[in-house]
Amino acid sequence: MRFACLALTLTLSSGAFPQDAEGPPAPPPRMPADETPTHYACTLERLFRGDRCTFEFAPVPGAPSEALARENSDAAAAAARFCREAATPRDEHRADPTLRKMCEDEVARVALDGCTLEGRIPLRDAHGRVATAAGECADSLGQVLARTRTMAGFSLGCCRCLADARCEVSAPQCNREMVELSPGDALQSCLDKSCKSSCSAPHREDPLPAPPPLPRPSGRARKAGVEPALKI
Repeated sequence: MRFACLALTLTLSSGAFPQDAEGPPAPPPRMPADETPTHYACTLERLFRGDRCTFEFAPVPGAPSEALARENSDAAAAAARFCREAATPRDEHRADPTLRKMCEDEVARVALDGCTLEGRIPLRDAHGRVATAAGECADSLGQVLARTRTMAGFSLGCCRCLADARCEVSAPQCNREMVELSPGDALQSCLDKSCKSSCSAPHREDPLPAPPPLPRPSGRARKAGVEPALKI
């Protein structure tokens, strides 16, 4: 009788709670990831302006593609649009043609040599977000623009002055050497002759004079084996 009651109880329990026999309920379906760009996403424009941003596009590399490599280079070459602003001195309204051409030529070189990403991933997605792997490319292009801005604010006035003084060093070479603070012999010769006020910073400093020789010890001190104290 006792065993019959136990069997009846187990039967009623399994019938009253059928879901317990099937296990816990299935979890809800996974929500799709939100791929909408944030306000901090890195775009080419933000990177070229030097704004702080976050790389939010990390595609999986695929097989190399020449078409994608060309597309990446063309996208990076858009940095040339910022050369006009970078080559414009603060107190002027037009870009210096020499600096602008130098900037555009350097942007084209960097875009072709360092921004193809081997055609394995796109440089940016449909939303304009730059790929994480393109960080080095963006840094190189940003350095070109920053260097051009430095030339416009620092070396341009000096090189214009030297050109008016009939210095034989070309304007591009002058700006490159001046911004690096390493004038070559030809440019240094021009700097020594003219434009000292406009080009004061890059002048080579004269070497410090050699220290005077130490005084020789007296005969008495040499015999005693004692060096005399230096007179100050």
